[in-house]
Amino acid sequence: MIVKNGEIPSGIAYNGDIIFGGSSGGGGTGGITPRNVKNVGIKLGVDSIGIKWSDPDDTLDHEGNTYCKWQGTKLLYRDDGELLLDQDDGEEILTSEVKDEHSTNYVMIENLVPDNPYCFGIFPYSVDGNYNVNESNCITIAPTVTDFGNSTDEQFTAILEAHYKGLIDVADYWNVGDTRVMHLNAMSSGTGGEAHVAQDMTMVIVAINHDDLAEQVGVRTKSAVTLQCREALGKNGSAESGQNYGGTGQWSGSTRRTWLNNTFAGALPTYVQPLLKTVVKKNLANHTNNTAGEDTNDKIFLPSYPEMFGSAGYSYYKGSQALEGNQYPYYNSNARRIKYYNKNGSAGTSACIYWLRSPSSHSSVFWIFVATGGTVSYGSSTDSYGVAPAFCL
Repeated sequence: MIVKNGEIPSGIAYNGDIIFGGSSGGGGTGGITPRNVKNVGIKLGVDSIGIKWSDPDDTLDHEGNTYCKWQGTKLLYRDDGELLLDQDDGEEILTSEVKDEHSTNYVMIENLVPDNPYCFGIFPYSVDGNYNVNESNCITIAPTVTDFGNSTDEQFTAILEAHYKGLIDVADYWNVGDTRVMHLNAMSSGTGGEAHVAQDMTMVIVAINHDDLAEQVGVRTKSAVTLQCREALGKNGSAESGQNYGGTGQWSGSTRRTWLNNTFAGALPTYVQPLLKTVVKKNLANHTNNTAGEDTNDKIFLPSYPEMFGSAGYSYYKGSQALEGNQYPYYNSNARRIKYYNKNGSAGTSACIYWLRSPSSHSSVFWIFVATGGTVSYGSSTDSYGVAPAFCL
Protein backbone atom coordinates (compact mmCIF):
# COMPACT_ATOMS: atom_id res chain seq x y z
CA MET A 1 0.00 0.00 0.00
CA ILE A 2 1.11 3.54 -0.71
CA VAL A 3 -0.26 6.36 1.44
CA LYS A 4 0.53 9.77 -0.02
CA ASN A 5 -1.92 11.90 1.94
CA GLY A 6 -3.69 10.90 5.10
CA GLU A 7 -4.43 7.60 6.75
CA ILE A 8 -6.73 4.73 5.83
CA PRO A 9 -10.25 5.79 6.76
CA SER A 10 -11.99 3.54 9.26
CA GLY A 11 -14.44 1.02 7.89
CA ILE A 12 -12.61 0.47 4.59
CA ALA A 13 -11.95 -3.09 3.41
CA TYR A 14 -8.22 -2.76 2.73
CA ASN A 15 -7.33 -4.70 -0.42
CA GLY A 16 -3.55 -4.30 -0.52
CA ASP A 17 -3.28 -1.74 -3.30
CA ILE A 18 -5.51 1.22 -2.54
CA ILE A 19 -3.59 4.44 -3.05
CA PHE A 20 -4.58 7.59 -1.20
CA GLY A 21 -3.80 10.97 -2.67
CA GLY A 22 -3.19 9.69 -6.21
CA SER A 23 -2.69 12.11 -9.06
CA SER A 24 -5.89 13.76 -10.26
CA GLY A 25 -6.81 14.72 -13.77
CA GLY A 26 -6.73 18.36 -12.74
CA GLY A 27 -3.21 18.17 -11.36
CA GLY A 28 -4.23 18.23 -7.68
CA THR A 29 -3.35 15.70 -5.03
CA GLY A 30 -6.66 13.91 -5.53
CA GLY A 31 -8.24 11.31 -3.28
CA ILE A 32 -8.64 7.56 -3.20
CA THR A 33 -7.77 5.83 -6.46
CA PRO A 34 -8.92 2.48 -7.85
CA ARG A 35 -6.96 -0.66 -7.16
CA ASN A 36 -4.14 -1.86 -9.42
CA VAL A 37 -4.93 -3.51 -12.74
CA LYS A 38 -4.72 -7.31 -12.74
CA ASN A 39 -3.72 -10.25 -14.96
CA VAL A 40 -1.40 -8.25 -17.19
CA GLY A 41 -0.22 -10.20 -20.22
CA ILE A 42 2.28 -9.39 -22.95
CA LYS A 43 2.52 -10.59 -26.56
CA LEU A 44 5.94 -10.04 -28.11
CA GLY A 45 6.80 -9.48 -31.76
CA VAL A 46 9.92 -8.35 -33.58
CA ASP A 47 8.61 -4.77 -33.82
CA SER A 48 5.38 -4.97 -31.84
CA ILE A 49 4.06 -5.48 -28.33
CA GLY A 50 0.58 -6.55 -27.33
CA ILE A 51 -0.83 -5.77 -23.87
CA LYS A 52 -3.91 -7.07 -22.09
CA TRP A 53 -5.16 -6.60 -18.54
CA SER A 54 -8.18 -6.85 -16.26
CA ASP A 55 -9.56 -3.64 -14.80
CA PRO A 56 -9.89 -3.32 -11.00
CA ASP A 57 -13.12 -3.88 -9.15
CA ASP A 58 -14.75 -1.05 -7.21
CA THR A 59 -13.57 -0.56 -3.62
CA LEU A 60 -16.29 -1.25 -1.04
CA ASP A 61 -16.58 -0.50 2.64
CA HIS A 62 -17.51 -3.13 5.23
CA GLU A 63 -21.20 -2.55 4.63
CA GLY A 64 -20.88 -3.11 0.90
CA ASN A 65 -21.17 0.53 -0.09
CA THR A 66 -19.03 1.76 -2.98
CA TYR A 67 -16.13 3.80 -1.63
CA CYS A 68 -14.14 4.21 -4.84
CA LYS A 69 -15.65 3.51 -8.25
CA TRP A 70 -13.55 2.62 -11.29
CA GLN A 71 -14.30 4.83 -14.28
CA GLY A 72 -11.69 3.92 -16.88
CA THR A 73 -8.09 2.94 -17.65
CA LYS A 74 -5.51 4.90 -19.60
CA LEU A 75 -2.71 3.13 -21.51
CA LEU A 76 0.38 5.15 -22.42
CA TYR A 77 4.09 4.61 -23.01
CA ARG A 78 7.57 6.12 -23.06
CA ASP A 79 10.03 5.10 -25.76
CA ASP A 80 13.14 5.69 -23.63
CA GLY A 81 12.33 2.92 -21.16
CA GLU A 82 12.15 5.36 -18.23
CA LEU A 83 9.47 4.81 -15.62
CA LEU A 84 6.22 6.68 -16.21
CA LEU A 85 5.58 9.08 -13.35
CA ASP A 86 1.90 9.87 -13.92
CA GLN A 87 -0.95 9.76 -16.43
CA ASP A 88 0.47 12.70 -18.41
CA ASP A 89 4.04 11.42 -18.63
CA GLY A 90 4.25 9.77 -22.06
CA GLU A 91 2.33 9.16 -25.26
CA GLU A 92 -1.28 8.04 -24.85
CA ILE A 93 -2.23 4.87 -26.70
CA LEU A 94 -5.87 4.68 -25.64
CA THR A 95 -8.34 5.28 -22.85
CA SER A 96 -11.01 2.66 -22.20
CA GLU A 97 -14.11 3.10 -20.07
CA VAL A 98 -15.51 -0.35 -20.90
CA LYS A 99 -14.78 -2.69 -17.99
CA ASP A 100 -12.36 -5.49 -18.94
CA GLU A 101 -12.49 -4.51 -22.59
CA HIS A 102 -8.89 -5.67 -22.97
CA SER A 103 -8.85 -8.63 -20.59
CA THR A 104 -8.66 -11.16 -23.45
CA ASN A 105 -7.91 -9.11 -26.57
CA TYR A 106 -4.44 -7.62 -26.79
CA VAL A 107 -3.96 -3.96 -27.58
CA MET A 108 -1.30 -4.17 -30.29
CA ILE A 109 1.32 -1.40 -30.47
CA GLU A 110 3.18 -1.74 -33.77
CA ASN A 111 6.06 -0.19 -35.71
CA LEU A 112 8.27 -0.16 -32.64
CA VAL A 113 12.06 -0.26 -32.67
CA PRO A 114 13.27 -3.86 -32.16
CA ASP A 115 15.10 -4.46 -28.86
CA ASN A 116 14.41 -0.91 -27.68
CA PRO A 117 12.92 -0.90 -24.15
CA TYR A 118 9.53 0.76 -23.80
CA CYS A 119 7.79 1.56 -20.53
CA PHE A 120 4.03 1.07 -20.60
CA GLY A 121 1.70 2.51 -17.96
CA ILE A 122 -1.75 1.01 -17.39
CA PHE A 123 -3.34 3.56 -15.08
CA PRO A 124 -6.91 3.10 -13.83
CA TYR A 125 -8.83 6.15 -12.65
CA SER A 126 -11.94 6.78 -10.57
CA VAL A 127 -15.16 8.63 -11.33
CA ASP A 128 -13.57 11.54 -9.45
CA GLY A 129 -10.63 11.59 -11.89
CA ASN A 130 -8.07 10.18 -9.45
CA TYR A 131 -5.43 8.06 -11.22
CA ASN A 132 -3.62 5.08 -9.76
CA VAL A 133 -0.05 5.65 -10.98
CA ASN A 134 1.44 2.95 -8.79
CA GLU A 135 4.73 1.60 -10.16
CA SER A 136 3.10 -1.84 -10.15
CA ASN A 137 0.99 -0.67 -13.09
CA CYS A 138 4.09 -0.04 -15.22
CA ILE A 139 5.87 -2.58 -17.41
CA THR A 140 9.21 -2.12 -19.16
CA ILE A 141 9.82 -4.52 -22.03
CA ALA A 142 11.27 -4.52 -25.55
CA PRO A 143 9.90 -5.99 -28.78
CA THR A 144 12.29 -8.70 -29.87
CA VAL A 145 13.01 -11.80 -31.92
CA THR A 146 11.38 -14.73 -30.12
CA ASP A 147 12.75 -17.62 -32.18
CA PHE A 148 14.48 -20.16 -29.92
CA GLY A 149 17.29 -20.98 -32.30
CA ASN A 150 17.89 -17.69 -34.10
CA SER A 151 17.59 -15.06 -31.37
CA THR A 152 20.71 -13.30 -30.09
CA ASP A 153 22.08 -14.06 -26.64
CA GLU A 154 20.45 -10.87 -25.34
CA GLN A 155 17.09 -11.60 -26.98
CA PHE A 156 17.17 -15.18 -25.66
CA THR A 157 17.83 -13.90 -22.15
CA ALA A 158 15.06 -11.29 -22.37
CA ILE A 159 12.49 -13.95 -23.29
CA LEU A 160 13.37 -16.04 -20.24
CA GLU A 161 13.34 -13.01 -17.94
CA ALA A 162 9.87 -12.00 -19.17
CA HIS A 163 8.68 -15.57 -18.61
CA TYR A 164 9.78 -15.70 -14.98
CA LYS A 165 8.18 -12.30 -14.33
CA GLY A 166 4.91 -13.79 -15.56
CA LEU A 167 4.59 -11.34 -18.46
CA ILE A 168 4.72 -14.11 -21.06
CA ASP A 169 4.77 -17.90 -21.21
CA VAL A 170 7.60 -19.38 -23.27
CA ALA A 171 5.18 -22.10 -24.36
CA ASP A 172 3.57 -19.46 -26.60
CA TYR A 173 6.85 -18.92 -28.46
CA TRP A 174 9.00 -22.04 -28.15
CA ASN A 175 8.13 -25.66 -28.88
CA VAL A 176 9.33 -29.07 -27.78
CA GLY A 177 11.85 -30.15 -30.43
CA ASP A 178 13.20 -26.64 -31.12
CA THR A 179 16.99 -26.53 -31.32
CA ARG A 180 19.74 -24.02 -30.59
CA VAL A 181 23.49 -24.38 -31.13
CA MET A 182 25.65 -23.56 -28.10
CA HIS A 183 29.42 -23.51 -27.95
CA LEU A 184 30.99 -25.66 -25.25
CA ASN A 185 34.45 -24.78 -24.02
CA ALA A 186 37.05 -27.49 -23.57
CA MET A 187 36.45 -29.66 -20.49
CA SER A 188 39.01 -31.30 -18.23
CA SER A 189 38.53 -34.80 -16.86
CA GLY A 190 37.79 -33.44 -13.37
CA THR A 191 36.08 -35.76 -10.88
CA GLY A 192 34.74 -38.88 -12.51
CA GLY A 193 34.66 -37.42 -16.00
CA GLU A 194 36.72 -37.37 -19.17
CA ALA A 195 38.37 -34.56 -21.09
CA HIS A 196 36.57 -32.99 -24.07
CA VAL A 197 37.74 -30.58 -26.71
CA ALA A 198 35.86 -27.35 -27.36
CA GLN A 199 32.87 -28.03 -29.60
CA ASP A 200 29.55 -26.68 -30.82
CA MET A 201 26.59 -28.66 -29.52
CA THR A 202 22.98 -28.61 -30.70
CA MET A 203 20.63 -28.39 -27.72
CA VAL A 204 17.04 -29.58 -28.08
CA ILE A 205 14.00 -28.61 -25.98
CA VAL A 206 12.76 -31.87 -24.45
CA ALA A 207 10.11 -30.28 -22.18
CA ILE A 208 8.49 -26.92 -21.37
CA ASN A 209 7.23 -25.92 -17.90
CA HIS A 210 8.07 -29.42 -16.69
CA ASP A 211 10.79 -29.71 -14.04
CA ASP A 212 10.21 -28.56 -10.46
CA LEU A 213 12.38 -25.62 -9.40
CA ALA A 214 14.26 -26.05 -6.13
CA GLU A 215 13.08 -22.54 -5.24
CA GLN A 216 10.43 -20.38 -6.85
CA VAL A 217 11.81 -17.94 -9.41
CA GLY A 218 9.65 -14.86 -9.92
CA VAL A 219 6.12 -16.21 -10.26
CA ARG A 220 7.21 -19.64 -11.52
CA THR A 221 7.59 -22.98 -9.73
CA LYS A 222 8.51 -24.93 -12.88
CA SER A 223 11.55 -24.38 -15.06
CA ALA A 224 10.77 -22.67 -18.37
CA VAL A 225 12.52 -25.23 -20.57
CA THR A 226 14.46 -28.47 -20.17
CA LEU A 227 17.25 -28.87 -22.71
CA GLN A 228 19.43 -31.84 -23.52
CA CYS A 229 22.37 -32.32 -25.84
CA ARG A 230 20.82 -33.62 -29.05
CA GLU A 231 23.90 -35.78 -29.54
CA ALA A 232 26.27 -37.35 -27.04
CA LEU A 233 29.51 -35.56 -26.24
CA GLY A 234 32.27 -36.52 -28.64
CA LYS A 235 34.08 -38.77 -26.19
CA ASN A 236 32.83 -41.71 -24.11
CA GLY A 237 32.93 -41.81 -20.34
CA SER A 238 31.89 -43.97 -17.41
CA ALA A 239 28.69 -43.47 -15.45
CA GLU A 240 30.52 -43.73 -12.16
CA SER A 241 34.25 -43.89 -11.42
CA GLY A 242 33.56 -46.24 -8.51
CA GLN A 243 31.87 -49.61 -8.84
CA ASN A 244 28.75 -48.94 -6.78
CA TYR A 245 25.75 -46.88 -7.94
CA GLY A 246 26.75 -43.41 -6.84
CA GLY A 247 29.28 -44.71 -4.34
CA THR A 248 26.73 -44.19 -1.56
CA GLY A 249 24.05 -46.22 -3.31
CA GLN A 250 22.36 -43.16 -4.86
CA TRP A 251 22.75 -40.62 -7.67
CA SER A 252 23.47 -37.98 -5.02
CA GLY A 253 26.94 -39.44 -4.44
CA SER A 254 27.79 -40.03 -8.09
CA THR A 255 31.11 -38.74 -9.41
CA ARG A 256 29.39 -38.22 -12.79
CA ARG A 257 26.91 -35.87 -11.08
CA THR A 258 29.81 -33.89 -9.58
CA TRP A 259 31.49 -33.61 -12.98
CA LEU A 260 28.29 -32.44 -14.66
CA ASN A 261 27.49 -29.72 -12.11
CA ASN A 262 31.03 -28.38 -12.07
CA THR A 263 33.06 -29.12 -15.21
CA PHE A 264 30.25 -29.31 -17.75
CA ALA A 265 28.33 -26.39 -16.23
CA GLY A 266 31.47 -24.26 -16.48
CA ALA A 267 31.87 -25.13 -20.17
CA LEU A 268 28.50 -23.70 -21.18
CA PRO A 269 28.39 -20.26 -22.86
CA THR A 270 28.77 -17.31 -20.50
CA TYR A 271 25.27 -16.01 -21.31
CA VAL A 272 23.74 -19.41 -20.46
CA GLN A 273 25.42 -19.99 -17.10
CA PRO A 274 23.45 -17.27 -15.22
CA LEU A 275 20.24 -18.65 -16.74
CA LEU A 276 20.72 -22.17 -15.36
CA LYS A 277 17.99 -23.16 -12.93
CA THR A 278 18.42 -25.55 -10.03
CA VAL A 279 15.73 -28.23 -10.24
CA VAL A 280 14.70 -31.12 -8.01
CA LYS A 281 15.53 -34.55 -9.41
CA LYS A 282 13.86 -37.59 -7.91
CA ASN A 283 15.99 -40.70 -7.47
CA LEU A 284 15.75 -44.31 -6.37
CA ALA A 285 17.18 -45.36 -3.02
CA ASN A 286 18.98 -48.32 -4.59
CA HIS A 287 18.78 -50.82 -7.42
CA THR A 288 16.79 -53.54 -5.67
CA ASN A 289 13.33 -52.15 -4.91
CA ASN A 290 10.71 -49.53 -5.70
CA THR A 291 11.80 -47.09 -2.96
CA ALA A 292 12.30 -43.34 -3.12
CA GLY A 293 15.84 -42.20 -2.52
CA GLU A 294 17.38 -38.81 -1.83
CA ASP A 295 16.13 -35.94 -3.98
CA THR A 296 18.95 -33.90 -5.47
CA ASN A 297 19.08 -30.22 -6.46
CA ASP A 298 20.86 -30.18 -9.81
CA LYS A 299 21.68 -27.64 -12.48
CA ILE A 300 23.03 -30.34 -14.80
CA PHE A 301 21.88 -33.96 -14.78
CA LEU A 302 21.35 -37.14 -16.75
CA PRO A 303 17.69 -38.04 -17.38
CA SER A 304 16.24 -41.04 -15.57
CA TYR A 305 14.73 -44.13 -17.17
CA PRO A 306 11.09 -42.92 -16.76
CA GLU A 307 11.99 -39.41 -17.97
CA MET A 308 13.14 -41.03 -21.22
CA PHE A 309 10.76 -44.00 -21.52
CA GLY A 310 7.71 -43.10 -19.43
CA SER A 311 5.83 -45.89 -17.71
CA ALA A 312 6.95 -48.60 -20.14
CA GLY A 313 8.03 -51.62 -18.14
CA TYR A 314 11.59 -52.90 -18.10
CA SER A 315 12.49 -56.06 -16.22
CA TYR A 316 15.80 -54.68 -14.93
CA TYR A 317 14.33 -51.46 -13.52
CA LYS A 318 12.39 -51.30 -10.25
CA GLY A 319 11.36 -47.62 -10.21
CA SER A 320 8.50 -45.56 -11.65
CA GLN A 321 7.62 -42.09 -12.92
CA ALA A 322 6.42 -41.22 -9.43
CA LEU A 323 9.86 -42.04 -8.04
CA GLU A 324 12.15 -40.69 -10.79
CA GLY A 325 10.18 -38.11 -12.75
CA ASN A 326 7.62 -37.91 -15.55
CA GLN A 327 8.54 -38.55 -19.17
CA TYR A 328 9.88 -35.67 -21.23
CA PRO A 329 7.43 -35.08 -24.12
CA TYR A 330 10.20 -35.00 -26.73
CA TYR A 331 11.12 -38.63 -26.10
CA ASN A 332 7.93 -40.24 -27.35
CA SER A 333 9.59 -42.77 -29.69
CA ASN A 334 12.73 -44.86 -30.06
CA ALA A 335 13.70 -42.69 -33.03
CA ARG A 336 13.73 -39.59 -30.83
CA ARG A 337 15.93 -41.37 -28.27
CA ILE A 338 18.66 -42.33 -30.74
CA LYS A 339 21.78 -40.18 -30.34
CA TYR A 340 25.00 -39.96 -32.30
CA TYR A 341 28.42 -38.75 -31.27
CA ASN A 342 28.63 -35.01 -31.65
CA LYS A 343 30.64 -33.71 -34.60
CA ASN A 344 30.92 -30.02 -33.71
CA GLY A 345 27.20 -29.36 -33.68
CA SER A 346 26.10 -32.06 -36.11
CA ALA A 347 25.34 -35.75 -35.73
CA GLY A 348 28.07 -38.25 -36.54
CA THR A 349 27.54 -41.33 -38.65
CA SER A 350 27.15 -43.97 -35.94
CA ALA A 351 24.51 -44.16 -33.23
CA CYS A 352 25.91 -44.51 -29.73
CA ILE A 353 25.00 -45.90 -26.34
CA TYR A 354 24.56 -43.19 -23.71
CA TRP A 355 24.04 -43.21 -19.96
CA LEU A 356 20.97 -42.43 -17.84
CA ARG A 357 21.08 -41.80 -14.09
CA SER A 358 18.86 -44.74 -13.07
CA PRO A 359 20.23 -47.92 -11.44
CA SER A 360 19.62 -51.31 -12.99
CA SER A 361 18.22 -54.05 -10.75
CA HIS A 362 20.60 -56.52 -12.39
CA SER A 363 23.37 -55.53 -9.98
CA SER A 364 24.50 -52.68 -7.73
CA VAL A 365 27.30 -51.90 -10.21
CA PHE A 366 24.99 -51.59 -13.23
CA TRP A 367 23.36 -48.43 -14.58
CA ILE A 368 20.70 -48.12 -17.27
CA PHE A 369 21.57 -46.70 -20.68
CA VAL A 370 19.87 -46.00 -24.00
CA ALA A 371 21.05 -48.42 -26.67
CA THR A 372 21.86 -47.56 -30.28
CA GLY A 373 18.31 -48.28 -31.46
CA GLY A 374 16.71 -45.99 -28.88
CA THR A 375 15.77 -48.93 -26.65
CA VAL A 376 16.79 -49.57 -23.04
CA SER A 377 19.56 -51.76 -21.67
CA TYR A 378 22.16 -51.70 -18.87
CA GLY A 379 25.90 -51.89 -18.32
CA SER A 380 28.58 -51.77 -15.66
CA SER A 381 29.03 -48.28 -14.21
CA THR A 382 32.70 -48.29 -15.19
CA ASP A 383 31.99 -49.10 -18.85
CA SER A 384 32.70 -46.30 -21.28
CA TYR A 385 29.64 -45.01 -23.16
CA GLY A 386 28.22 -41.72 -24.38
CA VAL A 387 27.20 -38.81 -22.12
CA ALA A 388 24.36 -36.43 -23.08
CA PRO A 389 23.86 -33.85 -20.30
CA ALA A 390 20.54 -32.12 -19.67
CA PHE A 391 19.76 -28.84 -17.89
CA CYS A 392 16.96 -26.38 -17.24
CA LEU A 393 16.67 -22.67 -18.01
